[in-house]
Amino acid sequence: MIRWLRNLIMGSDESYKAARVNRTNHNWQPKSHSGEDAIREAWELMSARSRDLAINSPVAKAIAGTLSDLIVGGGMQSYAVPFSTDVLSLLDTPDLLRTKILQDLEYSLESDEFFERWSNHADADGENTWGELERLAAYEMINAGNAILLEVLQPSADREIPLCYQLIERDQLDTSKDRPGSPGTNRIMNGIEFDDRNRKVAYHIFDAHPSSNYDYRGLALSSRIPASRIIHSYMRFRPSQRSGHPWAQEAHQSIRDGDWYMGAELTSAALGALLTFIHKSPNHDLLRGLSDGMDDDNDEYGNPLMKLGAGLIFKGGADDEIEIAESKRPNRDAAPFMRQIRTEQAMAAGISPSRLTRDYQNHSYTSARAAHLDDDAHIKPLQRFFAAKISLPIRRRVNAMSAGLGLLRSKTPREFRRDMVRLQQFEAMGPGREQLDPEKETEAAISKLRAGLSNLQIENGRRQQHWVRVLLQRVIEDNVSEALGVTLDYSKGQGDSRQQSESRVSVDGGTEEDDADTA
Repeated sequence: MIRWLRNLIMGSDESYKAARVNRTNHNWQPKSHSGEDAIREAWELMSARSRDLAINSPVAKAIAGTLSDLIVGGGMQSYAVPFSTDVLSLLDTPDLLRTKILQDLEYSLESDEFFERWSNHADADGENTWGELERLAAYEMINAGNAILLEVLQPSADREIPLCYQLIERDQLDTSKDRPGSPGTNRIMNGIEFDDRNRKVAYHIFDAHPSSNYDYRGLALSSRIPASRIIHSYMRFRPSQRSGHPWAQEAHQSIRDGDWYMGAELTSAALGALLTFIHKSPNHDLLRGLSDGMDDDNDEYGNPLMKLGAGLIFKGGADDEIEIAESKRPNRDAAPFMRQIRTEQAMAAGISPSRLTRDYQNHSYTSARAAHLDDDAHIKPLQRFFAAKISLPIRRRVNAMSAGLGLLRSKTPREFRRDMVRLQQFEAMGPGREQLDPEKETEAAISKLRAGLSNLQIENGRRQQHWVRVLLQRVIEDNVSEALGVTLDYSKGQGDSRQQSESRVSVDGGTEEDDADTA
């Protein structure tokens, strides 16, 4: 007790400043929890506040929308990349190498086309395409910290394979099943069951949303679902964390306070816009006011009327005064104050303030490009995270089932199983980003390609274009152009101008060479 009082008065003698106790911080004594315990304790109120802000606050909506646009857009694109890694051994046999590449290309294109068809019927609820499910999953992770996809086998005439997915909310995890672990009994925390090696083995999920007032299953029924059927994606910030929290929860209080402050400013400005005057008179018993020059200054009961309108006349005595009350709203300091608040909110969201507010008025090219690059540096890891946790695992599951059922012509089920590791390689790409100066950026990309500092995969990937698809499309365009007798000139200064080939067809059906001979 004496030591505590001495520390309170004199300050703690801890070596680390963060552990010192003094008059200004002695009430700052946060509890110490494991990552999962902290989320369990805070989850219900934290998630309810997050969802409330997401639908009622412009700033929270902008954060979720901006991050979803940058990470997923309308859905991540994934492509098969099965090209053999043993090409060096084939360099001495160009024909064999070409045959191998064409075989791999045939498989990759067929796999991509199958997945595109499956994407249209990926939702078990029949509401969304796969791209729309991905975007909804991104919203769930941002606003609620978790995206949970349940694998469902649902045969349908619309589906070539019965595989589909249902996106469920974190709220449907049955936390009433939570229990500590013991010998022979698995631990359950936040509705997730773990074995003695801390691996997820099952999820306890309500058959319907527990807050639904119109679904009889609600809190009554929950099912134990093997973890192998669940894709649970969340951002980990601690090793002891096994579920997620809203990404921008650090900004929630600031967002609410900012909305309240601006609401008060708007109300004050609206009230200040009204005409308010003060009538000063030595005779308090005599009610005087403004007149429009008409005689009907009293109502039918004889009460005096106070009229406002054009051409007003003030009726008062020689000693009376009238003073107009001028409003101090809108507050001229409100805008810079809110800019500072928005900067801190953008820091919590991990994006630049200009992208959050869409305010580019006072930005130079240099500052705008710096913000653009900062956003890229933060978003690219999030795109890789989303692809690794959601997009690619499901792409591999769809591909394995389609190949196993013999629905791919380019590979038999036996061939697929024998070379599964290579044939299950995919590349995922988030939404492309246009640069601030497309011409300069394109010239820079061409220079890097020429110098060997980059490649088509990297440069096309930045624009969410698959390099193989781009090359194939060029082959198609060149072949069609040649068949039509049209030459496309893509050299600088010519653009994509079209000019007739050297052997142009004349009006009578012959070539120019034939016309010359005839002459």
